Amino acid sequence: MHALQGRRSSAAPHACQQGITLLELMVSLVVLVVLMGFAGPSLQGLQENMERRVILLGVYQATLLAKQEAVRRNSSVTLCPLDTNNSCHGDWNQPVAVFLDPENQRQLLEDSYLLRVLPAPRRGSRRIGVGNRGFFHYGPMGIGRHTPGHVLYCPASGNPLRAGQIIINMTGKARFARDLNGDGRVQDAQGRPMVCD
Repeated sequence: MHALQGRRSSAAPHACQQGITLLELMVSLVVLVVLMGFAGPSLQGLQENMERRVILLGVYQATLLAKQEAVRRNSSVTLCPLDTNNSCHGDWNQPVAVFLDPENQRQLLEDSYLLRVLPAPRRGSRRIGVGNRGFFHYGPMGIGRHTPGHVLYCPASGNPLRAGQIIINMTGKARFARDLNGDGRVQDAQGRPMVCD
């Protein structure tokens, strides 16, 4: 009987041990840090790609809304950021409004004319290229007025592989810029690769 009791007593401390040793904890932390080192850049890329999609899809949908409402309401519609006087200005990193503009003044004259507001980008930047204008304007037939242009999105990292662009043609029709040559960078309307500077 004493032999059995001896075995039980010697086995009991090992079976009842709980927790981990300091060495096991340190090894686990080192492995975790190494894995985070690999995952960090990958997660940043996923986040920037998602932000690009959300921002450019918002601009694309705003152009569709502007065209549709111009025809439906037989009125001009403008797409631009507004200053404190509700007039268009060129800083597309601010919220962008889509509004009825029946007098072609590029100014929100009544609150009821406001159709939609696109929020400002939380990270990254949104820039416009429309000659020397900071707006897109659609006439009552839903056709763009003035010149063709684009809205460029650049991520906060400045990585052109994660940049994107909405291209708006002379009639006001919008499309997403694409990577036409397979190098991972989308090209603008002239076939040049996106540049974030």
